[in-house]
Amino acid sequence: MLQSDARIRARAAALAEEVAAGVRRGHPLEWVEELLGSALLEVAREERERCAALADARAELWEANARHMSSGAWPAEARVEARERRKEALVLADAIRVDAPAPPSG
Repeated sequence: MLQSDARIRARAAALAEEVAAGVRRGHPLEWVEELLGSALLEVAREERERCAALADARAELWEANARHMSSGAWPAEARVEARERRKEALVLADAIRVDAPAPPSG
């Protein structure tokens, strides 16, 4: 699931080539800013989704633990803890996926 260094380097090289070609063609600075901004937003969204998927996987793990613990051989507190951890993981996944605006700079 993680991006490999080779993939990151290839993406950076392609972006650098696109910027250089655009500058040679006389694109204005605003074009370069838009291109770089779009690339950064894409990377941030991909990373957020990767983190959310990890939180989803943790929620599934805690759900499986809660089912396993329902046999009665486990203390009730352990089952409650597993359920609560699952809820926390789901809340985190949801929060990570929100495409919130950037905080004001200043």
